[in-house]
Amino acid sequence: MSTRRPVLKSFFWSFLGVAVVGGAFLLYVDMMHTSTPIPVPERPVEGSIQPPPTADDVVLPLDFESTPFGDVWQERIFEGKTFYEILEDENGERVLHGLSQAASSGLLRKVDLPDGTRATLNWEWKVTQFPVNKESEVLGRKKDDDFAARVYAIFEGRLPFVPEVLQYVWDDRFSEGTKGQSPYGKGVKIIVVQNSGQHAGEWVKESRDVLKDFEMLFGRKPRHGLGAVAIVVDADNTHSEAEAYFRNFTITFPRQPAE
Repeated sequence: MSTRRPVLKSFFWSFLGVAVVGGAFLLYVDMMHTSTPIPVPERPVEGSIQPPPTADDVVLPLDFESTPFGDVWQERIFEGKTFYEILEDENGERVLHGLSQAASSGLLRKVDLPDGTRATLNWEWKVTQFPVNKESEVLGRKKDDDFAARVYAIFEGRLPFVPEVLQYVWDDRFSEGTKGQSPYGKGVKIIVVQNSGQHAGEWVKESRDVLKDFEMLFGRKPRHGLGAVAIVVDADNTHSEAEAYFRNFTITFPRQPAE
């Protein structure tokens, strides 16, 4: 992501639509039409998978609308505008397609789960093009802070408008399980959950226990429940291109908050 506007990303809670020092995010509601169907395999590869939900779990679907911008998923611009559109696969299932050409913008959805809720974030993704020109040997360097696919789990932090964020990324440089610190703030942690490897160009299914991941990366429990999720495809720092697809976003959680 761009080094020219670090304030916007350090204060990432403004992803919820709040103006912050150094500028304000604008809400874009561009309407896009459904495109030509793309082929989808019958079964995605299973990546990081949690146990399936039980009868006592709530399953919250985070469906994509006929356009990616609306009352539910909202766009935020960082540096230039990543192109997002809704496609339909051969079964009529909605798929989000993101293409970044030296740009960085993302889509956000509020969820506002109760404090203490042990939520599992589930999704499927596919990367068809990774940013190039990445040279850093440490995850989280500003000049290489581009990823073909990111999924954010966003929690309200101790200070107003300063969130605590988990970034799940698909990278072609660092191995799965690599952890890092965002260059835009100590409250943003990065973890690589997929490497290009043999699954590049294939659908991969992920399930993440966000409370467990938060405790692993921050060393404590979050102060509040999961507040929002976001999707970002970006290639602005490397001045290159990135492309990815997303589908089947859900959140599962117990009917009662964890003790």
